[in-house]
Amino acid sequence: GSVYSFAWQYTSCMSAPTSQHPPTSSSGSGPSSQGNGANPAGTNASHVEIVRQFETLLKKSTRLFAGLRDLPQFGRQWQPFFQKTFEVYTRLWKYQQQHRLILTDRTGYHLKRWEIGEVASKIGQLYYHYYLRTADTSYLAEAFIFYEAIRARQYFREVIESKVPELVVKHLRYYARFIVVCLLLRRRRAVVELQEELQRLVDEYIRLYKPADAQEWVLVMLEISAFLTADTPVLILDTDYRIPPISNRIDQATIASTPVVFESGLVLQQAVLVGNHQHQVKFSELTLDMFRIMLALEMDIEAKEQATSSSGLEVSMAGVTLDDSAGHGGTTGHARKRNPNKYLLYRPTISQILTYMSNAFKELQENKAMLLYLSADGAAPQAGAPTPTPAGGDRTRHESLYMTQDGICMTPQRPSDPRARPATASAPSDRLYPGDLMPFTRKPLFIIVDSDSSNVFQNMSNLFQQPLLCLLSPVSSPKGGSTAGQAPNRGNIFTLFLHDPLGAFCTVVGVPTLTQQKYTEACAVMSAFMQSAVRCLASCPDIDSSYTTFSEDDFLRTIILRFMFCCIALSQHKKYTQDPSHLPSANPPMPLHLLSNPALLAAFIQLANCIG
Repeated sequence: GSVYSFAWQYTSCMSAPTSQHPPTSSSGSGPSSQGNGANPAGTNASHVEIVRQFETLLKKSTRLFAGLRDLPQFGRQWQPFFQKTFEVYTRLWKYQQQHRLILTDRTGYHLKRWEIGEVASKIGQLYYHYYLRTADTSYLAEAFIFYEAIRARQYFREVIESKVPELVVKHLRYYARFIVVCLLLRRRRAVVELQEELQRLVDEYIRLYKPADAQEWVLVMLEISAFLTADTPVLILDTDYRIPPISNRIDQATIASTPVVFESGLVLQQAVLVGNHQHQVKFSELTLDMFRIMLALEMDIEAKEQATSSSGLEVSMAGVTLDDSAGHGGTTGHARKRNPNKYLLYRPTISQILTYMSNAFKELQENKAMLLYLSADGAAPQAGAPTPTPAGGDRTRHESLYMTQDGICMTPQRPSDPRARPATASAPSDRLYPGDLMPFTRKPLFIIVDSDSSNVFQNMSNLFQQPLLCLLSPVSSPKGGSTAGQAPNRGNIFTLFLHDPLGAFCTVVGVPTLTQQKYTEACAVMSAFMQSAVRCLASCPDIDSSYTTFSEDDFLRTIILRFMFCCIALSQHKKYTQDPSHLPSANPPMPLHLLSNPALLAAFIQLANCIG
């Protein structure tokens, strides 16, 4: 009902659309453009009309922006509403630029700087949420441009002295959103600067107003600090002991390409990412594991795209596309590979997971695949808990699908909630089982499970003979090992291998710091390992066809290769070989002779020697 009421709202109150593009700062409409101001020589009547038009646009934009919260996260119904909101904010921003002198006049509307900043902040939010819905990193770069211009022009500078705590909170929330954008863009230096500035503002806010939400902002600062610390598995220092910017997205120019050309050309289209570890470090409902796997499913953002906004962006009813020259600087005539759509679910219920998967499944086109990533606590067996027999008495047939003594815990309660049950006491109805996912195996399904109950998926059946692959984390880690295995402040080592295999390897062997030169050399060796691994994978005669089919996609192939490296790295570490539960596994299993291939072992030893 909310979608239809919103549709009525924007069709009844909007005038004819003006722009076919979201507002872009490169077109001169961004906050970095100062604007000429209006001609102050107009009549009082014209001034009144200008103020009235501005107030009308502001009310429309506010109403539309608020209505976006009611839009569904899946499907395509949201696109025309987002488009309309973009258009109205484009008109609002240009209008206040053209008539800045009249609108800021004290005898008229008296537009304040923080109000201009709030409009720019909402445009930045629009770009960020458009990035979340489309996985197009160009919009993330656009969000950064607006947020950075707000900071550079100090639009919120005077709110701390306004004696209005609500305005100060707007300023604090702007900083928190800006930090999230910088984290996703891997602008670590900017994040550190923003963290310091936000800390000063929070301290001043608490000192002046002694607000009821003081503890919440203290917690926000602790989360940012913990996230930054955990997001650095290995410290890379240049010659001046500065941390260089390092992106863990996939570089299309250096990605390991398969030597075999496949006919089907399977492509990853949808990804559902679930974060449900109770105590894992997070920021803004984005756990560290979710953040890392999110970046592993995106192509690298090019330098030009980070520096300036793309002017070739188009939004149509069919979806978001890139102009042929957008995103790669005109250096190539090939369109940049589209990132898969991602749904980020923080501590969801079982019904929410199944709802999002059902909609992602519905959107899957021919020859497209879906990925499910589960980062969650395991559900330990309950002492003395009975094992119910399914209807009909045929218990054996169902045991591999629904194992009532184990599962992946999906309790949505917050750890701070005193009523929340610990994972060890979760009810079977709060657990996710392989049987819950069986309907989705009618189409290609790629599953990654990082949990101490990941072995639940080792016997998941492929009933419909579609490509199905489960990559499973170790269910335990060695005691006293130099590893981030289950440390909540560092995320899980298995996901770290899939995100940053070199950083994960340094973590396992206890190398906390690398020089820039050593890191560059190690990256070259790692690239050679991946190229060798993809050749071995393609030529392996007895590997399950799901591996080769999923290897047709750049993202899934990279994850499979990183999984191979994880298996080899941990199997060569004496602390991990003492117990099979310390090693990752897969369903269908990867042939042992593939992981012991001499070429791969030689490349691995070379990397170990390089790191020293």
